[in-house]
Formats: sequence, C-alpha cells, structure tokens
Amino acid sequence: VVVPTGSGRSRCVEEARWQWYRKGYRSIAAQCVPDRPFGALGDLLAELFRMTVTHGHRELAGSDAAVLQAIWPALPVEISSGDAWPPNPRAAGEALARVFDRHAPIAIALFDVDDADVGTAAVLPHLRAALPKGVRLWATSRRPMPGFRQIRPPPWSAEGAKAVLADLLPEGAELQGALGRTPLES
Repeated sequence: VVVPTGSGRSRCVEEARWQWYRKGYRSIAAQCVPDRPFGALGDLLAELFRMTVTHGHRELAGSDAAVLQAIWPALPVEISSGDAWPPNPRAAGEALARVFDRHAPIAIALFDVDDADVGTAAVLPHLRAALPKGVRLWATSRRPMPGFRQIRPPPWSAEGAKAVLADLLPEGAELQGALGRTPLES
C-alpha cells in the first residue's frame, strides 16, 4: 500500500489482517526501521516462534536454524555452529519463506519497507521470489518499492476500503464485519 504518511496505509493493512483473521488464518507484522540490522525480520521470527509451542521450535526452524539465528540471534533453537554474519540475502530469504510456509496460510505484514535497514532490504527481493502460494506478503511504503505490486488507496471511505481490501485478500474472499455491510446495516 503506497501513500504518504497519515493517509491510511497502515489502516488498510490492519483491516486486511483483521479480515484474514476472521477467515481463520494467522498473520504477523513488523515495523521496518533503518537502525536495527534485520530488525523487522527478527521481529517476524520472534512473533512466529512465540505462536509455536516450545517443543515445536526445532521443527519450525528445520534445517534453516543457522541462517535464522544469523537473522535473529535469540532464536530459541540450539544449533551446533552458526551461520556467517551477515547472512547471505538469498539464503535468508529462502529460509524465511520455508519457515513461513510451515505456518501457511499466513500473511506477513511489513510496515514502512522504504525505511528498512540495509540487511532487510537486501533479503526482501529473495523472500518475495521464494514465497509459496499460502504465504501473503503485505507492505506499506511512502513511495513505490521495486518488486512490490502497488496499491494506492483513494481517500479513506468504506467503499474505497472495500476496493483496496479486495486487492489484498485472496481471490473470492468476502469482506466481513463493518466494511462488509452497507451503512444502513451497520
């Protein structure tokens, strides 16, 4: 979702997350910041592992544990030897895609990707390329970002929100809740 700050871009993604949740699917989100190496990616992993029972951590990390630990040093899985830091962007993107796929269907929301640190920005193209069908990646930005499909919402209104959400949600998904009703039904 590409619009200037204060134009409702985060609200669009949060509404999409709510609609996704109402369908019974999970979503996780993180804020990109320029001064935390792999900060948003580490936050996504922290949230994902927090949603997983402790004895499932090893299975969730799988053979990607060393790469994941290079992204997020607090990874709650013991590994025999760590991956080099910084991690290879392609290996990191592919590892993240596999971990997210183990929780599919799931939506990943990244806020302010135009503010992402250098490491996160390097990993994102590889993550996008490796994402399986059951994983959706939503992002907000003040300006267009290469490789991301652009959605520019109109000024906020219920009808405008429905049009934007239709682009974010899976094909054929019906909107539920306040945005799925007309004003007279609310």
